[in-house]
Amino acid sequence: MDETSRERWCRVAGVLYSGRDLPPVDVYKIGEAYFVIDGNHRVSVMRHNKQEYIEAHVIELDTPDCIDLLAGELNTCFSEN
Repeated sequence: MDETSRERWCRVAGVLYSGRDLPPVDVYKIGEAYFVIDGNHRVSVMRHNKQEYIEAHVIELDTPDCIDLLAGELNTCFSEN
């Protein structure tokens, strides 16, 4: 982690430890996977503190069933004929 990122992480942790609320993170939900758009440091601090939940604004995206986003592969529906 570079110095700027470390400082940001410490500021976010300080807000959490002071008892103040952190703003919601912004995420995309694709299938059952979540991708952080804004709020990576907040997610990291929450994970470090073993918190299972974080408030989030979720944008759900539909994709064709034949795209395996977690594996980064196209399934057979795109195979050549």
